[in-house]
Amino acid sequence: MLGSSWEQMFSSNPRKLMDRNQFLEKFNSEARRERSPQHRAALIKGADKRTNESIEQRERLIRKRKLHASRKNLSFAQGLKTCRKLRDMTRSEFADAIGVTRRALYNYETGQRSVPGDLIEKIAKEGDLDLHEVFGTTFERAPVERRRSDAALAIRLYVSLKQHFSTADDSVVSHIMAEDADIQREAAEAAAKWPANIKITEKSISNVTRRLAEQLADDYALAGLAD
Repeated sequence: MLGSSWEQMFSSNPRKLMDRNQFLEKFNSEARRERSPQHRAALIKGADKRTNESIEQRERLIRKRKLHASRKNLSFAQGLKTCRKLRDMTRSEFADAIGVTRRALYNYETGQRSVPGDLIEKIAKEGDLDLHEVFGTTFERAPVERRRSDAALAIRLYVSLKQHFSTADDSVVSHIMAEDADIQREAAEAAAKWPANIKITEKSISNVTRRLAEQLADDYALAGLAD
């Protein structure tokens, strides 16, 4: 009955009949696509992606709030004073060390003048004090993504370094029986110090592995542990 109605409606106009056929073909095609395993897999993948993005966004928000709370009482003036006391220096000694006058240092520490950015940079580059201690902020751990990538890199370096020692035929490394704990330590330290501007590739992993192996061989030789 329904089919007759369609035919009566479109039989007087061939173009409308063609449009109806195209519509039905497209409708059936869409229905088949939605029932396909590929489409369902795509829907699940899309849902997982949205969920992960939501979780990451929430983690970033939580981290931002924690950082904001930890830096609420941040004071460069107080930090400068703390830095001087941690180094056990008088105001005159510290002023000479950082290249300012004693009066200028007094003004910085009391908050009468803003601490210049280049002065903070100079203190930071000195490297003898942890900045979170100087400026009264809590120690900030690296984000989960960074720690995860560092761990994965350390594993890759460990496997590569261990294989290098077992297969090396050069005179520098071939006679070394490296302890597993030493290989783990070298791999972990190399991963933690990996420069951000160097891409992690098989070639860069190989280059770093070779350097670590030679360095470890030198350490063993100095310690008299080489065979």
